[in-house]
Order: sequence, then C-alpha cells, then structure tokens
Amino acid sequence: MEFIYLDEVSLKYPEVALDLFELADKYNMPKLEGLCGEFFLNRITLRNVVRISKLAEQSGLEGLKENVVKFIQKNPNGFLKRFTERT
Repeated sequence: MEFIYLDEVSLKYPEVALDLFELADKYNMPKLEGLCGEFFLNRITLRNVVRISKLAEQSGLEGLKENVVKFIQKNPNGFLKRFTERT
C-alpha cells in the first residue's frame, strides 16, 4: 500500500520483497518491479535464486538476470545441490 499512495517503498526483508516483486509482476507495476529488482541485485542467495531468476526474466530486468547468471557461475555446486533437493 505504501507504494500505491507514496510512489516509494522501503524494502528490508528479502522474503517480503520477493512477495512484493511477484505482486508487482502480476499487477503490471514496472516501477515497483524495478525497485524490487534493485533490492535483489546484491541479495541473491541459494535460497532465492530460482524465484529471483523467474521474476527477473518475467520483468525483463537485464541487470538482475546478469547477476543471477554470475551468482550461479560462482556457486555451481551449491546451486545444483539446492536444485536437485527441490526435485
């Protein structure tokens, strides 16, 4: 609601920011998508990389997509382990 009324948002918690990112994508709010994308540029973890990758792709956030690829390249074993645990 803060963003809708004030056109700004304070993002503090990654899980909340991911949920907000998904809502911004669902309701076609590109500015909010961009703010969420910026929040995650340096907050990619093995726990959230798949969700962030999906949202970055859907939103067309090239910088975030590049950071996802770099993160996976730096952590291939951790990523593969995490990915195979989910399947």
